[in-house]
Amino acid sequence: MTMTQPLPFLALIACGVTAIGINFSFSLLKAHAEHRPVQILKSYSPLQYRILSFGNLPATVDWFLIRFLGESSLEHVKAGTHSQVYYDLDLTTDLDPLFFELYHHGSNFLTVVHDDNLGAVAIAEKGLNFSRVGLAQFPPSFRSRYWSQPWQLSMVLVYLYLFEVKDVKLAAQTLNMVAMQSKAPAHMSFLSKRLQTIEGQYEVGFRILTFMRMSAETRGDQTVLEQMDVKLASLKASHFFYELNLKFQSAKTPLPKLQSQGLIPVTDPWGGKIYFDEAKKKITSTTPRDNVMGLE
Repeated sequence: MTMTQPLPFLALIACGVTAIGINFSFSLLKAHAEHRPVQILKSYSPLQYRILSFGNLPATVDWFLIRFLGESSLEHVKAGTHSQVYYDLDLTTDLDPLFFELYHHGSNFLTVVHDDNLGAVAIAEKGLNFSRVGLAQFPPSFRSRYWSQPWQLSMVLVYLYLFEVKDVKLAAQTLNMVAMQSKAPAHMSFLSKRLQTIEGQYEVGFRILTFMRMSAETRGDQTVLEQMDVKLASLKASHFFYELNLKFQSAKTPLPKLQSQGLIPVTDPWGGKIYFDEAKKKITSTTPRDNVMGLE
């Protein structure tokens, strides 16, 4: 009987240590949440969080997830810098590398909302590296439940390489990698080969944007959905002028004569006036449009 008397006291000590751990962990989180310079943000390592959370690491990860989901800033980052969300995602995926959605949705969020394309690439590549190396130590039942379709993360990376980094070679390499992943669509290796031609690059671009749009629609992500619609419209306009210039170059006839013969329209589908750009030596129009995939 006397042996059981200290138990309430020991339980009280355990509760106190836990409370201190939670409080200290969230104090670290509060400090990390402040928009401090990069060198200070990096001073909090994953190991420090693991030790100082006193066994409350899941609460730490959940807190970062809540911060990420509640992110309201739409500010684009300056060239060569990262958003605060990138550092949160980088740290959280160190603390919990199994969290597929942090890689997938996080990389989407970084590029669409903050224009942090290099940060998005880093997070997506980090997830794919883990899927190739770290995930193998877990049983198939775990992988099929939580990482059932890692190829979807690869598709985000293909999008980033094509539309943000504008590196067709890296996009082709990633598509080849996607083709070897389980449950990946069978036509991925075909798409990689299509990137070898300009017409094929347009085809792959339309497919990737359509895939990204469908994924955003399934998630109910209106921000990504709107961004994909903008990209699709720009790519469609770019493809229109690509085909128009092929026709113009093969005709070897002045533009006004082709227009008078009805072979080339006077205005584009968006109402802009079509004209010959002497500097670029190609047909264009007064309709403003974004340069996509490095194609014009």
